[in-house]
Amino acid sequence: RYSSTHRVAREGRGTWQYIRDKCLHIVDKRSEGQLPPSKKQKKNKKNELSTTTATTTTKHQRKMYLKDMRAQQQLLTEIEFEWLRQWGIQGTLHAELHPYWHTPIQKLMTWFTQLERSCVQMLHVLQEGNKDTLLSEDLYDVTIEALEERRKLRKTWHERLKDPIYKSMPLHMQPLAIKVLDRQPQSHNDNDHDNDHDDTSQQPYQLSENLDQLIAHVRKWRVAFVNSRTTTSTTNTTTNTTGNKKPLDKNKRSNLTKKEKRKVASNWERMQLSMKKTK
Repeated sequence: RYSSTHRVAREGRGTWQYIRDKCLHIVDKRSEGQLPPSKKQKKNKKNELSTTTATTTTKHQRKMYLKDMRAQQQLLTEIEFEWLRQWGIQGTLHAELHPYWHTPIQKLMTWFTQLERSCVQMLHVLQEGNKDTLLSEDLYDVTIEALEERRKLRKTWHERLKDPIYKSMPLHMQPLAIKVLDRQPQSHNDNDHDNDHDDTSQQPYQLSENLDQLIAHVRKWRVAFVNSRTTTSTTNTTTNTTGNKKPLDKNKRSNLTKKEKRKVASNWERMQLSMKKTK
């Protein structure tokens, strides 16, 4: 008997209707451009932005951008690990026995590619780090956390596929290769994020399967963004008070997300408090 995570009788979460509606909803938002604009988009709307920035750039909009970005990243993770990889690991024979899923899986791969291209566009916006966009530290944090999660899950899957039991199975029962996940080396890789790409729509490449370098880049961009925001406040504090090293200490940890900072700070502060109490 062949087990499958693609339930037919189950209603609600985990069904084709559920993931289809979720993809359509989030992809529609992506196509409507509910993300911070890139350089080229800002050039085309320069006059419009100059007259409406004071009224439209609000905390509410930043929260909406953050919500959309988080939803896209969560959907990318869900499609990859709850659907595509679960489908591929069942093998060719399982796919032949379930022809109904061929079209849905193909659509999921298409949506996955579209969402990942949108992620690439967002990465270019994060790299620019301009102050006149609706960027925030939270957008960098959401991206870093999502990439870290996918990196860990991919490592777990690769370790799982190394099990010799899969090689001992008949060829038609061995895991399938998913073309949008099992990627071949391309002319564009993670190092290309170090260069400036104004027109991301002309860069229809996918993210590298190995996310280590990309995560390091996003952390560097976060540092640059935080430093650019704290430059004025740092100069003011240094002119008023001499020998103040707190801004520098803060910048040293600006490559960490807010969650990571809380973890590090809370542990160290607890140790300091316990040491003071013992004294």
